[in-house]
Formats: sequence, C-alpha cells, structure tokens
Amino acid sequence: KAQCATIHKASNLLVVGFSSGIFGLYELPSCSVIHTLSISTHKISTVSVNSSGEWLAFGSERLGQLLVWEWQSETYVLKQQGHSHGMNSVSYSPNGSMVVTGGEDSKVKVWHTSTGFCFITFIEHTAAVRAVQFMHKGNAVVSASLDGTVRAFDLVRYRNFRTFAAPHAVQFVSVAVDGGGEVVAAGTLEPFKVFVWSLRTGQLLSALAGHTGPILSLIHI
Repeated sequence: KAQCATIHKASNLLVVGFSSGIFGLYELPSCSVIHTLSISTHKISTVSVNSSGEWLAFGSERLGQLLVWEWQSETYVLKQQGHSHGMNSVSYSPNGSMVVTGGEDSKVKVWHTSTGFCFITFIEHTAAVRAVQFMHKGNAVVSASLDGTVRAFDLVRYRNFRTFAAPHAVQFVSVAVDGGGEVVAAGTLEPFKVFVWSLRTGQLLSALAGHTGPILSLIHI
C-alpha cells in the first residue's frame, strides 16, 4: 500500500514509499519501473527528492532515522539516527544543500547533506511535528505540529521568528509556503480546514472549508 509520493518535475521521476518499507522509482508519464528497494521493515511515511533528482531522502514514522539513497549508483549517501521517535516528514532545501526533518519527538532538525551533520535542532514544539517545508529562498523552514501551532524558523539567526495558530484548538498535519514567501498555509485533522496566514504579519488571512476529511498534504506553488 502506498503511503507517500513525490514527483521531480525536471526529470519526470515519481517516487513512492510503501507500507512494506519498499520504495519504487518510476519514470513519467509511462510509469515504467526504474528501481525498487526495501530499505526498512516499517512503512515509509515521507519522501523528498533533491534539486538534481539524484538523491532520495526517506523517513519512517516508526524509526527516527534519516535515509538518503543515490539511486543511480545504488548507494546510501546518508544513514543517520536523528529523532528519538519516528520521523514524520522530510524536505530538501531548494539548492539541495540541506534537509529538514520533523519527528514524533516534537523536534525539527536541519542537516547538511554534504556532511550528514545535523547543525540545528529546534525544540519549540510540544507535540509531534507532522510536516516541514523549506521556504523558497532556503533561509527558513516552516513546521506544522499536533500541538496546534505552525512555526517559522530562521536559519541565519537560528530562532523561531513567527508562530501561527488557529482561533480554536486544532492539530496541524500539513504545511506549505507560496513561492514568494509571503503566505503560509496549513491543513488540519479536524475540522478539516486549511488555515492561511501572512508570513510578514502573522495575521490569519483565511480559513478554507469544504473538505470532508483531514488535509494530510499541501503543495506550495
């Protein structure tokens, strides 16, 4: 059963993570299989592709390990234990030099892909982090948590510079930032809404209703 998927538009690659711990790499639009590999005995819960399409980063909600696989040479680039509990979300920076991860341990970690070194850990969340995303310029990350907050972290001064919340108690499970870095959106478990804020002011701009289930994924445009 498929658990997560992502598309690398420049190379027409589709990466799918399955509940069996296997991932599949497919060529679009034919969906022909390029590669499959078993990397875990637990389901793969998140996947991200670097800017060149060569490195695939995986996380499992049962494991705290960050796995980065170079599919052309079929070798591990990174295999690091970072979170004390499961890893729920992983995302590459726009230039591929960094990876951000979010875990069940409520932490947000940022890694250098060249060294495999986690150079900053943000601990402001108080419950599981379910989604992480780099901003377009790569100088900040945003995270969504079951603690009811969405947070923006500065990667220059290493601080939580903005915290977003809904008017009532919710649990956030997805997040996205627009290409201009002006708007942050996050989806919830209940009441099935997407909340939208101004990144500059922190003001809630809109609460979009209409879904009949949790909004588990958002894509920035």
